[in-house]
Amino acid sequence: MVFIIPFQDVIDQRASDGVAQFNTGSLLNVVAGISDFDSDVLTDELAEFVDKPGSVSRKVFRNDALNNIIMADPGADDFVAYLDATQIFTNKTLTAPFIGDFTNANHDHSSVAQGGSVPFVSITGTVPVSQGGTGLTATPTNGQLLIGNGSGYTLNSLTGTLNQINVVNGSGSITVSTPQDIHTGASPTFASLLLTGNLTVQGTTTSLETTVLDVEDANISVNVGGNQALADGNDAGITVTMTDSTDAIIHYDSASTSNWRIGLVGSSIDVADISSAQTFTNKTLTLPFIGDFANAVHDHEDASGGGQLSLTAAVTGILPEVNGGTNQGAVALGDLLFGDGVNSWARRTVGSANQILEVAAGVPNWTSLPTLNALLLAEASSVPGGAPAAGFGNLWVRDDVPNTFVFTDDTNDDHTVLFLRPWVVENPGSAEDLSWFRAPAAFEIFTIDTVLVGSSTPSVTWTLRHGPDRDLAGTEVVTGGTTTTSVTTGDQVTSFNSASIPAGDFVWLETTAQSGTVASIMISLVT
Repeated sequence: MVFIIPFQDVIDQRASDGVAQFNTGSLLNVVAGISDFDSDVLTDELAEFVDKPGSVSRKVFRNDALNNIIMADPGADDFVAYLDATQIFTNKTLTAPFIGDFTNANHDHSSVAQGGSVPFVSITGTVPVSQGGTGLTATPTNGQLLIGNGSGYTLNSLTGTLNQINVVNGSGSITVSTPQDIHTGASPTFASLLLTGNLTVQGTTTSLETTVLDVEDANISVNVGGNQALADGNDAGITVTMTDSTDAIIHYDSASTSNWRIGLVGSSIDVADISSAQTFTNKTLTLPFIGDFANAVHDHEDASGGGQLSLTAAVTGILPEVNGGTNQGAVALGDLLFGDGVNSWARRTVGSANQILEVAAGVPNWTSLPTLNALLLAEASSVPGGAPAAGFGNLWVRDDVPNTFVFTDDTNDDHTVLFLRPWVVENPGSAEDLSWFRAPAAFEIFTIDTVLVGSSTPSVTWTLRHGPDRDLAGTEVVTGGTTTTSVTTGDQVTSFNSASIPAGDFVWLETTAQSGTVASIMISLVT
């Protein structure tokens, strides 16, 4: 299909060169036709333009089989560029605007064929560590190094330690040195030397020019590999050289008892040690005495020995109290020693079975278990001695007003003890309302036991109530009440709705039903 463009009233011929041009404000209508301007039949052409009348240069617009718009000289097809199509441009040079002037101008520089290398001067921003960069933009100064900080790099310089390591940072260099030479051939000078290991001195001439040489928890080796001193010589020991001709020495001597000698050079004597058998001559022992030494075992079996003191051989009699003894020569099984009040020990022989120890006239005395008329208990704020052991319980008096008699079981639970006589109500009816007692202290009901006396299938339905006002309804111990029918072993209640009775509450009995012949009902509480 060919579209023919009628030019009437739309274009005119430019006077200067005869080129057709659109009139201003004209309307261009494209209509369907069957041939182009030069009568060539091009069924797939859309339009054809001629440069000027009579010219053979022309451009043809048509669509191909894929519906692409093609613009070309006849026989030399080329595609028209679309804004939203994926197309490849060839033989194009991009001048202004540059790619960066386009919005979303994504482009690939992964190879030379895709656009080639990108100069660093054209890259902005800082290359992060994650992409092989440093994340830094600052120019390092002399001697600065890249140092990892856990999340990236930091520029920093090596720093020395005063009098230990010197660091000099130069342009492209770092110089590290010590304050003085310390190699094996050097002779360093130190104001003092503190060693925690061994000090070995080797050589023919060694001098220590210091007033004090301190070696802590370590050893100084002298004369390593040398010979033993002979005749008090000073070649295998430590010599103290004085300003005069008198010198002192301490040295090793295998011929001496302790292997060590000390004294003036030429007249040294053996050193006394702890483990060797040595004889002291011309010695007078003043302070401390032998008794001041720990484990100073010595023999006193004879006057001249001065050795160990034997109690059986050298001491007679019984050690009295003034010397730390008991002044007792014999003690029987179970005897007791007690002070008699005059700085002496007296002996009380053991009592007989089932006797108890009492104090009479200020001294201990065995006596039979007395008959108790009363039990005297001291008041306490909590169970004396703490929680009872398993299988035991404690009875005690609480220090309150009025005093409460308490039983503490082996689970450390306290129970108020009330001494209540069982209550017997004779000929109970079906609507009784009888007062029983007023609680002197708060307590907990654990069981209620009841039993009937009667015949003809006796039965009583009853309930216990409590409250501070007897004229009010009060609170039921068991909601709904309980029915007792037993005339033999009785009935027991162990489940309650209000078993805690506050101090000062009244407790009373109410009945709601009765049948058969009931002579009496007995009620007792276990608290």
